[in-house]
Amino acid sequence: MKILIAPDSMKDCLSAKQVASIIATGIGHVLPDAQVTNMPLADGGEGTTEVYVAATGGQISFANVRDPLMRPMKAKWGMSQDRQTAIIELASASGLELLTKTERNPWETTTYGTGQLIQEAIKAGVKNILLAIGGSATNDGGAGILAALGAEFTGSHQQKVKPAGGYLSKIHKANFMPALESLQSIALTVACDVKNPLTGPTGASYVYANQKGADEKMIIALDQNLKYWAEIIKRHTGRSIENIPGSGAAGGTGGGMLIFPHARLMPGFQMISKALNLEEHIKACDVVITAEGKTDKQTLSGKVPAEIAKLAQKYQKPAFLICGIAEKGHEGLYDLGISEIIPLSSSYTPTHETLEKAPYFLQKASEKIAKLLADGNY
Repeated sequence: MKILIAPDSMKDCLSAKQVASIIATGIGHVLPDAQVTNMPLADGGEGTTEVYVAATGGQISFANVRDPLMRPMKAKWGMSQDRQTAIIELASASGLELLTKTERNPWETTTYGTGQLIQEAIKAGVKNILLAIGGSATNDGGAGILAALGAEFTGSHQQKVKPAGGYLSKIHKANFMPALESLQSIALTVACDVKNPLTGPTGASYVYANQKGADEKMIIALDQNLKYWAEIIKRHTGRSIENIPGSGAAGGTGGGMLIFPHARLMPGFQMISKALNLEEHIKACDVVITAEGKTDKQTLSGKVPAEIAKLAQKYQKPAFLICGIAEKGHEGLYDLGISEIIPLSSSYTPTHETLEKAPYFLQKASEKIAKLLADGNY
């Protein structure tokens, strides 16, 4: 039996590589003769750099940048083996996991550090930049990135405006030209894992700002600020970004990057799956097992388990999903092609216990799948 293990990471817990290894161990306990292939995945969120660099035979470097609260730190970025493509993960410099829960505040956080990583790639002479924007701590519409690349934002009294979500409405004048010139000969591909527009009830602020530390009042203000930001961009560049699918990704970073003429948004999963030749691996296997941290209705919007399900269904392969917890909306995955969904915890298991014992629960879940396969149920 050929089993393909193709998981995403479990946020705040285990990397995709760790998840794959633990699942493989559990499978091996029950089906020692199975041919197991580990293929850690990412969809434009955390872990994308490592997955892509490994797939292209590239290398990882580190740079001195600023974190979401503008404190100095070191952040990683990757380059393909031919040194033509830079792989930059927004979460590395501007990610939610860089902050404690009490520090999370999308009014103040900025993507400036990610812009500094892009500067490093430009200095290295790359022709392409792949920017994976999942896992952000920000709601600044990409203003921080643009500021790091030279864009200037001034208020009504010519004062500099901080490139953070809470200050966008204070921008009276914007000079985007230095940032535009910095990438004029570089193709920018923005890999995102969601399809949300910039503003409105399904936009960046209303859907994601709460998990970044915003309360209801702040969410309303942040949404209004992003709407104003879209007007600023349209006024100064002629580009309309507000309602483009994916423009709301990473607190509006997806939309902000569209001011670059050579920029395009792409589902992160498509980029990774192409590099790994994933479809052929699914076609050749007998069973595929995927995983992620929390499974809910957002999973259906281009995240790893949903895309794995579609490919498994295309080739009529049983597909199993192991998740930290399954919340409302996960049922739609069955229609896409998932055969079984196995949560590591239930409503009766405290979250902290699930995180602490995740490797144990994950191995037991994989053993459960192996037993189903051994009994000929799939």
